[in-house]
This record gives sequence, C-alpha cells and structure tokens, in this order.
Amino acid sequence: MIGDKLYLSGRIPFVDEVLAATGKLGENVTVEEGQKLAALAALNALGAARQVLGTLEGVSAANLNVFVACAPSFAEHHIVANGASDVLTAAFGPDEAIPRTAVGVPSLPLNAPVEIQLLLTISAA
Repeated sequence: MIGDKLYLSGRIPFVDEVLAATGKLGENVTVEEGQKLAALAALNALGAARQVLGTLEGVSAANLNVFVACAPSFAEHHIVANGASDVLTAAFGPDEAIPRTAVGVPSLPLNAPVEIQLLLTISAA
C-alpha cells in the first residue's frame, strides 16, 4: 500500500491454493473458461484486499490490467477481461467506471491462462 492506493499484482486463478486451469486461450482454453478464470483472479484480488484492509468499505477500483496467455492469432482479450470487470462491477457498483487494459502475452507464471493486476483507491474515513 502506498498512500491511499493498494496495488494487487500477479493475481492468478487459484482455488484452495491450486491453479484452477493451465494453458492458453485459443489453444486449450475457451473464451468462456477464460472469463471464469479472470473472474476468479479478480475475486482472489478482492480477498487479498479485504485481508490487508479489513473491509472493502470506502474502496474503489482505480485500474485493472488483465494479461491473457494466448495463441498468436487470439484476438478476444477484451472478452476474457470482462470476467474480471464483471466481478469488480458487482463489488463496487455499476456506476464505478473501471479503466482497464487487456493484453495478450506468450506465457504467464505457472502456465496460468490469465493474470490480473488491480489498483484500488481507499477513501478517507
């Protein structure tokens, strides 16, 4: 945490400390699976934020980066990223505009299909 910002990076889709899936979009992971994995990574990020802050009251999403491990011809990164965006919209409300970037990469840690980086802003109580 730096000032009123909490940086959550390297969040991948773990369930009970086990990676939920491995592989690449456009090869052995579908867009729908990718969306679910991005949502799971976002939920993990929110859980980490709650652990650090004790609550998500007064917190808003300032920026979201979604990294998608994919085949070179894959072009639906933005659709995969919707999984994470949907979780954040549910957590912070539909009026909360969340700037985001979705990019394709050749590989991610542990062969994860998606990884997110989330920047949260904490308002003064």
